[in-house]
Amino acid sequence: MCPILGTCGLASAFLAGRLHPTPAFNSGFFCNEHPAVLGESLHLLFCKISSLTASVLTVLHLLQQNNEAYCASGVHKPLPLGVAKRLVVLTCMDSRIIPEALLGLKLGDAEIIRNGGGRVTEDVIRSCIICQDMLECDTILCIHHTDCGGQHAVFHPAALAEHVKAKAQELLGLGPGGINMQPIYPGMLEESVREDVSKLRAESRIKASTSLFGLVLDTASGRLKEVCKG
Repeated sequence: MCPILGTCGLASAFLAGRLHPTPAFNSGFFCNEHPAVLGESLHLLFCKISSLTASVLTVLHLLQQNNEAYCASGVHKPLPLGVAKRLVVLTCMDSRIIPEALLGLKLGDAEIIRNGGGRVTEDVIRSCIICQDMLECDTILCIHHTDCGGQHAVFHPAALAEHVKAKAQELLGLGPGGINMQPIYPGMLEESVREDVSKLRAESRIKASTSLFGLVLDTASGRLKEVCKG
């Protein structure tokens, strides 16, 4: 059961008088002597859950309205399956980056692959195989950017813990393993681009005829700098 829904059910039962506190709750205000306090606390919990739910539904409703407006505008045109410019753009999921705007692309011009840092992973390679073998794409741009969360992840406890576990599993065969976060280390932004382009070039499932380019985007100015070719 969903924890929130379960809590709501518990609170409803208590407030309706079908559930009474017992000595099992004998800690803090969850005790038999303070049913009014528990009721007030559950009421506050109800209010917080209701507020959160209303907020989520409001955002969803707004997005649905935006979609209706988009459909009514006539901007969207049905296109056949295919990639007009035979281009694949691999870049970061950062919300400040809109690849189509940066590169002057229109709907149907390119396949856009995004993840944290714009790093080459097994799933990126899977997508590239689809792009080249099914959609006849022949060019891949790998774009990293300044002020990237992939750089800040080096110092984030949760991300660092996952990366350490992954490396321990990889190098020593120890532990349950984690997720290789593929962090971008300070001062090595351009090197990370070269690393990913080299990884694509060395991948036997990527055609030798596919052109590879590595670039860095300056997030502040929006300007792209070519770093390498593969």
